[in-house]
Amino acid sequence: MSFLSRFEQFFIKVKQNRWIWLFSIFCRVSLAFGFLAGGFVKIIGERFASGLSIIHPMGSYLNALHFTKLLLHIYWHCTNTGSSFFAHPETGVLRSTPVFSYNSQYFYSVVRSKI
Repeated sequence: MSFLSRFEQFFIKVKQNRWIWLFSIFCRVSLAFGFLAGGFVKIIGERFASGLSIIHPMGSYLNALHFTKLLLHIYWHCTNTGSSFFAHPETGVLRSTPVFSYNSQYFYSVVRSKI
């Protein structure tokens, strides 16, 4: 028996397990609420991770992001849209939207600091 066929049998057995199915639902809902909480912080206009000092590099980055209202608005939309994708199992590919928005804002800040 090849490795691939053993893995396929294992995968089928795991997919039929009710507890793993419930755990996957719990993980999706938890991630959705986590991204919604981050989106609501941006909606009300608070600085994200306000307990982090401005002297720290990440703190200065988040402080600069807080003062660029347009980018913050775009990231808020990406975060809230992505959280709805986490809640539905059919939108597996689109779940990368919130992660992409956070990575793109980091890339943007690195490119802007080099100019």
